[in-house]
Amino acid sequence: DKLKSLAIVLSVDKLQHRAEGTLGVVGATLHAEATEADMYASLDVLFDKLVAQLRKYREKVSDKHQREAREERQYG
Repeated sequence: DKLKSLAIVLSVDKLQHRAEGTLGVVGATLHAEATEADMYASLDVLFDKLVAQLRKYREKVSDKHQREAREERQYG
C-alpha cells in the first residue's frame, strides 16, 4: 500500500471554509471534501474522511488477497 500523491485545495466562500483532497494510492484514487465554519475544522474533517476511505480500500484489497489465497489452496 503505497501513497503516490496527495493534493489539497483550500478555499473560502463567504463564511464557509472548504477543503478538498485527492489521495492517490496504488490501484485507486480517493477524493473527499469538507466544508466548515473554521478552516482547521474543515481540514480535520477532510483528513478523517480520507483516512476512513483509505482503511476501507486497504480492507477490500486485503480481503481480495486472502480470498485468492484461500481459493488457491482449495482448488490447487
